[in-house]
Amino acid sequence: MSQRRALTLGLTILALLSPLSGYASSPPTAICSFLDQAWQTNPSIQSAEAEVNAAAANASALRRPLYNPGLEFDGERVRNDPQEDTYTIGLSQTIDLPNKRGANRKVGQSTLAETQAALAAQRLSVGIAALTALSEYNTALQVSDLAKRRTKLLVKFVQLTEKKYTAGDLGQAALDQSRLALSEAIAQQANVEIARSQAKEALAAITNRTAKAWPTLSGRLPQPPQLPKDSTRLLQQLPSIQMVNYSANTARARIAVAKTNTLPAPTISLRGGQEDKKALIGLNLSIPLFVRNNFHDQVASAGQEAIAIDKARLNAYWRAKARLQGTASRYSLLYLADQQWRTISAGSLNGGIKLLDKLWDAGEINTTDYLIQLKQRIDSQIAGTELQGQTWQAWFQWLDASGNLDHWLGISAQSHNRGF
Repeated sequence: MSQRRALTLGLTILALLSPLSGYASSPPTAICSFLDQAWQTNPSIQSAEAEVNAAAANASALRRPLYNPGLEFDGERVRNDPQEDTYTIGLSQTIDLPNKRGANRKVGQSTLAETQAALAAQRLSVGIAALTALSEYNTALQVSDLAKRRTKLLVKFVQLTEKKYTAGDLGQAALDQSRLALSEAIAQQANVEIARSQAKEALAAITNRTAKAWPTLSGRLPQPPQLPKDSTRLLQQLPSIQMVNYSANTARARIAVAKTNTLPAPTISLRGGQEDKKALIGLNLSIPLFVRNNFHDQVASAGQEAIAIDKARLNAYWRAKARLQGTASRYSLLYLADQQWRTISAGSLNGGIKLLDKLWDAGEINTTDYLIQLKQRIDSQIAGTELQGQTWQAWFQWLDASGNLDHWLGISAQSHNRGF
C-alpha cells in the first residue's frame, strides 16, 4: 500500500472512530480580532499601503498628456523707422504621434496592480507570522505549565523519599536518585522558561501588544485540505504570484515605452503678428532627427529585463506549486499523528500519576521505576503539546502556501477597506 493510500485510509478510519473528529474549520472570533489589530497597526503593512498610494498617484500622472503648449512672444523695434517694427505672438505644441502617453499609462496601471498585490502579499505574510508566533507562544506556555508540574511533583516526591530515608525504609541510593531527578527537572524548566520568554518576545515584536491581549489557539484543528487535480487557478490567485505576474506585465509595458522613444514627436508652432505695418502669419514644424542616438539599445535592454523577470516569474510559480503540495502533505501527516496521539494518550496523565504514587507507596515498584514512568508520562504530554503546536504551524504554512487565510477567517475580498 502506498504512503498516500495509507494516509487517506488512516484519516478515514480516524474520522469514523475517533470522538475528536469533526473539527471546526473556522477560528474563534478572538483570533480574527487579534489578526485585525495586528494588520491595522503593523508598520510594514502601512508602508505597503503608502506604496500603493504612491503608485496610484503615479498612475494618475502617467495618464495625463506629456506635452503642454508653449506661448511665444517676439518683438523687434527699429528706432529710426517705427514702421519697420515687428511684433509676433505664437503657440507651439509637441504632438505625441508615437503615443508615449498610452505606453506610459500601461506602465502606471501595471505598477499600481503590482503594488496592490504586494500589499496583499505583505498582509498575508504578517498574518501568518502573527499566527505562527501565537502558536509558538501558546505551545511554550503549555510546555511551561507541564514543566512546572513535573518540578512540583518531584519536589513532593523528594520530600517523601527523605521521610522514608529518615525512617529507614529507603536507602541512600534511592534518595540520591530522587534528588538527581529533581535537579534535572529544575534545569529543564529553566530552558523551557527561556523558550517561553523568546516566544513572547517574538510575538510582541509582531503585534506590539501585551500578553493580556493575546488569545489562545483552540485545540480543534481543521480537517486536512483536499488539493484540486489542477492547482493552476489556486496558484494564480496567490498574492505573490499575482505580484510577479504584474511585474512581468510592467516589464513588457516598459518595452513599449522604450519603442516609443525611438519615434520622433514633432512640434508645430503657429505665429501671428505685424511686420512693416502688415499682418504676419507663420507656421513652423520641428522634427527631431535620431541620428546620433536612435535609442534602440534602450529597447534591447528593456527586452532583456522583461525576459529575466519572466524567468523569475516561472521560477516563483514552480516554487509555489511545490510548496503548496508539500504543506498539504505535511499538515495531513501531522494531523493524523495528532489525532492518534489524542486517542491513545487521552486522560493518561492524572490517573497514571496517582496510580504510580499508590504503587510506589505500597512498595510494588521501586524508586527507579517510579521516576522512569513519571518522566515518561510527563514527556509524553510535552511531546503531544509540541506535536499540536507543530500541527498548527503546518496549518498556517498551508494557509500561506494556498493564500486561503481570508477564507479560513471568513473574510471576503470586498471587506478589505484598507487599500485592497
